[in-house]
Amino acid sequence: MTDKSYSSSDIKILSDREHVRLRTSIYLGSTEATTYEVPIFEKDDIRIKQKEFIPALFKSFNEISDNAIDELTQLKKKDKKVSIMHDTITNKFKVCDNGRGVPIDIHDQTGRHTPETVFTELRSGRNFDDSAKDSGVIGTNGVGSSCVAMISEDFQVSIRRDGKFYEQMYHDGTAKILEPSVNLYNGKDTGTCIEFKFDTSLPQFASTKVDAELINNRAIEIALNNPEIELSYVRKQLDDSGEEEQISESYFFKGGFGEYVKKVSERFFEFKYDHPEFTAKYYVILDKYQGIDEKIFVYVNSSLLFEGGTASHMFFNTFFTSIGEKLKSEVKKRKVDLNKNDVRQNLLVLADVKMKNPRYDNQSKTRLISQEIKKHIEKMVADNISKFLSQHKDWVEEVLSRAEFRQRIADMAEVKKGQRKKRGKLAKLIDCYSKDRSMCSIAFSEG
Repeated sequence: MTDKSYSSSDIKILSDREHVRLRTSIYLGSTEATTYEVPIFEKDDIRIKQKEFIPALFKSFNEISDNAIDELTQLKKKDKKVSIMHDTITNKFKVCDNGRGVPIDIHDQTGRHTPETVFTELRSGRNFDDSAKDSGVIGTNGVGSSCVAMISEDFQVSIRRDGKFYEQMYHDGTAKILEPSVNLYNGKDTGTCIEFKFDTSLPQFASTKVDAELINNRAIEIALNNPEIELSYVRKQLDDSGEEEQISESYFFKGGFGEYVKKVSERFFEFKYDHPEFTAKYYVILDKYQGIDEKIFVYVNSSLLFEGGTASHMFFNTFFTSIGEKLKSEVKKRKVDLNKNDVRQNLLVLADVKMKNPRYDNQSKTRLISQEIKKHIEKMVADNISKFLSQHKDWVEEVLSRAEFRQRIADMAEVKKGQRKKRGKLAKLIDCYSKDRSMCSIAFSEG
């Protein structure tokens, strides 16, 4: 064993920029390729896909688009718009909003222009006062956009505000900050545009490409979760012949998630709840997914919880418990017991939640840990469960049939167990029967 000396010279102090570039995962999530299940929203269908991507890169894009959403969420105006451009050829992104625009005056604390302070200083932001923050605001820690600038090869800020046009460039992860240009602007439009390209020299990223379908889907998600925002999406790419082409889409859902779900599903129910601190719409969809485990995708303040958390498991547990209580007499009549597997099969849930001061287990915001929402979820389910069951009696029968099928399997197992003990006459076979014939099967064996 080597006896290595240990002295003050071994202690290093990194700048914010150096730390973000060296330990990116602390601020933006994993830098390793990771696979998550994601709902993909197509024009006429919902598909659940396994998508592999680097969370830190996707989160970086979201940090910039989240700023645009936050600005418009806190703004009372008509014709709210966000535009997203994804250049898959050069791996550049551009996100614009038509909000008020980041203030372009000199900041009191730094002596520099406010945009430069916002985008190059960690822990600079407007969302630190939790008591004053509106419900639905995504930003919490004031580090997101500056982290993105610090891992970007190029980062450009353009702002229209107060009759002026502000433009500034940062290069090499903000190592080079160019002087801003501020010119007069005669147009009426206001807002902020951010254009950036990830730094390909960073060793933690094997690639800086981001799945184009994920970005397109994120644009749709923003529009679904924010019915007051019109989203325009542009993707530049190479066609099959190697020529550059541009694909443009516009997404606007005046009725939010409900409008979309109604279009693609014939068997769904909306659990809804409205409270100043917690507004929610949980869409239980019964005809778009086939599987033994439930799929619950919750968007908190427009952001998908890739790893779920309290908003997901609290809903399912309350949903299951409430169904058990409502069907207690029917379960007793049929002499079966109900378990979670009977309920979760083929169950798809999409949820749009807006709340004040959500708490996550990390900066990447993939898992919600807020406990105080339990009372809201319990009341939401209690207020809606009777209506749900009365409108979906066919689904109730499917659940009970699964319970009956399990019971018959258990009875047959008991019979076989008794046969082995008696070693005598073969007991009478038990019929395998269900109104749902897909739950019945027959097996043949030789011997």
